[in-house]
Amino acid sequence: MKSTPLILGALALALAAGPALALRNPALTQQRDLPRDQFLDLVDPAKVRLDQVAVKFNEDLQVRLREGKLAELGARSLDPVLDFLGRHPELSLTRLFDTLEENALDDWTALGEQRSGVDLADLNNWYMLTVAGPNDKARMLLEEILALAAVQTCYYEPIPRPAVCGSDPSPATPSYLASQDYREAAPTGVDIQYAWDHNPTYGNGISSY
Repeated sequence: MKSTPLILGALALALAAGPALALRNPALTQQRDLPRDQFLDLVDPAKVRLDQVAVKFNEDLQVRLREGKLAELGARSLDPVLDFLGRHPELSLTRLFDTLEENALDDWTALGEQRSGVDLADLNNWYMLTVAGPNDKARMLLEEILALAAVQTCYYEPIPRPAVCGSDPSPATPSYLASQDYREAAPTGVDIQYAWDHNPTYGNGISSY
């Protein structure tokens, strides 16, 4: 019976922690969180969009957008975040993965965790801040967002760049036409030249490997 106070103390600690413990399933493999400031120096306008900031809230929170305003489903305060948004009327907030409903993302996460045994990120905790007008203090904005305890990380959206294929480096790639039987006419192959003749746009300039 001497252990009873210890057990009661542990239970009291767990209850005081509230939903923070309940949201993580200890049976699942936990993912390693990214350093909060990993993307702090990525503010080159030639590489990132300075009008779009992706923000991820901590995994022990359930941050949702309700009637245009952020709310935490566990009833924990988001006042510092709301104060920040109030100080920046040039910022507008939307869900990052807004092509799917919240419940669909929750179902995907639950199914993924069931199949993988890995504690997956809550995709509903990701948001996009759109900056109206010029952003001449790009790094300072990230620093201010990272100062919010509810935020796990944030970054400017990268500018996609198409892959560029240059000339064939030395040594030259040999021709493998002789071993590409599938290019021949049926029944040996799919008669790819016949298909190219009907759509020369795809047939011109295609190399054989």
